[in-house]
Amino acid sequence: MQLKNWFKVITLKNVLIIGSGGREHALALKLQQSESVGKVYCLPGNGGTATMPYVENISGLAVTDFDGILKIVDNYNISLTVVGPEEPLANGIVDKFNEKHLFCFGPTKAAAQLESSKIFAKKLMHELNIPCARDYFVENAECLTEDLRDQIKGFVGIYGGVVIKDDALAAGKGVTVCRADDWPKLGQQRATLKAFKALEDILVKDHNAVIEELLVGEEFSYIGVTDGNSFIPFLPSQDHKPVNDGDKGPNTGGMGAYAPAPIVTYNTNVRIEIIAHRIIDAMKTKHIPYTGALYLGCMITKEGLKVLEFNCRFGDPETQAILPLFKGDLYSVLHACTTGQLDKVEDKFTWNQGAACCVVLASKGYPGEYNRGFPILGLDLIAEVQNVNVFHAGTNYEGKQVVTSGGRVLGVTGIGKDVHNAILTAYSAVDHISFEGMQYRKDIGQKALKHRG
Repeated sequence: MQLKNWFKVITLKNVLIIGSGGREHALALKLQQSESVGKVYCLPGNGGTATMPYVENISGLAVTDFDGILKIVDNYNISLTVVGPEEPLANGIVDKFNEKHLFCFGPTKAAAQLESSKIFAKKLMHELNIPCARDYFVENAECLTEDLRDQIKGFVGIYGGVVIKDDALAAGKGVTVCRADDWPKLGQQRATLKAFKALEDILVKDHNAVIEELLVGEEFSYIGVTDGNSFIPFLPSQDHKPVNDGDKGPNTGGMGAYAPAPIVTYNTNVRIEIIAHRIIDAMKTKHIPYTGALYLGCMITKEGLKVLEFNCRFGDPETQAILPLFKGDLYSVLHACTTGQLDKVEDKFTWNQGAACCVVLASKGYPGEYNRGFPILGLDLIAEVQNVNVFHAGTNYEGKQVVTSGGRVLGVTGIGKDVHNAILTAYSAVDHISFEGMQYRKDIGQKALKHRG
């Protein structure tokens, strides 16, 4: 081992990443590159993080076992904990760390309501006059009454469709889009029936729900970080939620993404930054200061910019497209968010030129039921290929073989001088990978091409 690498391990900062997906693999890679970081621990991590230098997986603990995680932080001399998924945040992991005066990147349980409660988020949007979809709230676990039927019928009749959202966390799958034009005959009736069923499925779980107008336009993701005062955005990106090409089929956790998203013009960027600052200021006024990653899901409609939702963490798979382009010191940025000093590290926000495209390879049956344990072939063929990162999500490292263990298995990210070249690089790498039942979209990034020039 070279002397400088030995020095790096024993003298610098250790980081703990909570989560097991592609987002966490991307965070581990970028944090491991930081000059401030000695070793990265992933809890539980995946088959990709298991083979990274200076990265170690920690198994045997749930991501919501906060007492166990605090013991890990003490035993492994962790300087900063970074939370990937939403569930630990919604359950108060940051509050537990704050009680112990430990650094944890993310919002408190109260602040995480921006994601954990769609109704909380929509009420705040209305309060701040943030442009969003027209809506109707279903609270206190109502039954599917005639009034609710009338609301759904009205939305379908006026807007050509309706969106039903579970108020609670649903791993990116709590949204049902019901479009009348999905059926050549009796479209309004069929969309209404589909919405009835989706709402019924939510209410039977004693969850609240939101009924929204169907917005039509192009979506994009706007992610930044905040220390409760300052807000600094990352590159805008575009996720692809439906499982099939052409945005068809059921919603997933995300089948691919690219960055930067050219639909976000300078003026749009300015407007969204203003909205982000208004949200942060409002949360502070309500005595629930917001720190960590702030994700705004947005759409450009014929009426202009609309905010669809907030997330309280980095997006997945957007992170796998954004971070390969990030040239700054991620540790310094995330740590500054936990200490109220984000304004002092603005110089760390530097970017490589070009674009990145991430294609998600998923198991057959996803987002429904799927089988696990299939060997993944071809990873060795692209391990050393330039301008390609393969981020593991649903994988395990068994013996000397990587096998599938989840619905979204891998995220293959290609980097190029522009979106077109990034797309070509990503799909060229995808051609070398295979596992039984592998499915993926063939059109990731195509929307960006119409904005070129």
